[in-house]
Amino acid sequence: MLYRARRRVPILSSRNQLTLLLAVAAFVVVTCTSDQNHPASGFIEVDDSLHLYYTTAGSGADTVVIPAAMYLAEDLGILAPGRTLIFYDMRGRGRSSRVLDGSKLGLQFEIDDLERVRRHFKIGRMSLIGFSYLGAVVVLYAAEYPDRVERIVQMGPMPPRSVAPYMERSPPTSLIDSSRVRTLREIESSGALLSDPVGHCTAYWRAYLVMYVGDPAIADSINLPCNLRNEWPQNFSVTYQHLLDKLPQWDWRSVAAEVSVPALTIHGELDNIAPPGGGREWALHLPNARLLYFSSAGHLIWAEQTDELLRVIDQFLRGEWPAGPEELTVGPP
Repeated sequence: MLYRARRRVPILSSRNQLTLLLAVAAFVVVTCTSDQNHPASGFIEVDDSLHLYYTTAGSGADTVVIPAAMYLAEDLGILAPGRTLIFYDMRGRGRSSRVLDGSKLGLQFEIDDLERVRRHFKIGRMSLIGFSYLGAVVVLYAAEYPDRVERIVQMGPMPPRSVAPYMERSPPTSLIDSSRVRTLREIESSGALLSDPVGHCTAYWRAYLVMYVGDPAIADSINLPCNLRNEWPQNFSVTYQHLLDKLPQWDWRSVAAEVSVPALTIHGELDNIAPPGGGREWALHLPNARLLYFSSAGHLIWAEQTDELLRVIDQFLRGEWPAGPEELTVGPP
């Protein structure tokens, strides 16, 4: 089936478990010329008093728009020289408005919010980078707004389809320290879920973050934003469930095949959350794509191999293919 520009991307129906994949959200990078007449931080109203938080850094001609400010604003600040960085939090996440109405959550809202951010800052053509499930969102955005997209980078993207051989494996729960899980359960049973939600959030990630990294020894060195109410497990779990309910089954391979801009798919070979086979399949179906594996990284590639990752992203956004990526072509199904 052929799609035309400025279309609504179909979200198919059937069920799959993506809670772990969605638990650490995404980022998008946009390269273009933008309007500089905005405060360094603030809120963008996107829907009936629903606001997205943003913060900016740098003042270069090229603009980089990065969702998941709560995770990435500090680490990705190195991209600022020569660019204007615009970090924002997705709806229901970080410092953005809480969303209790599940009818206002879903991938199409993510696509629409990215377009609202672009319009707010009066950005022209963009390069996009999407981490985790936003690795899919940036491709779907490019399919819906092809005249706005210059380049695409995917980092540890969710797979382009829900039914595939590489989806059959389960996350290695054997990595989880059972004593930390017991501590977490004791905190929950003591009522601290309500009295000390920050402490509960910290204990939650100390128990489970080990599955998100290639080297379990570094898990405790990664700090996630438990000071933000939207990031408490009892809140983001509700957000994820609404996303899951909207996305039980999908297949975006034919959509990807129509996105002709240069695309770089980056994946950690030890990713236990988004299967590396999914990254390879994206690169196969995006017509002008290259694939780059980080051999010792897991899902949180931005926290695990920050310097090398940013070097690769910077090189690609400057119009060069980084050394090492594979050029893949689509073979028989």
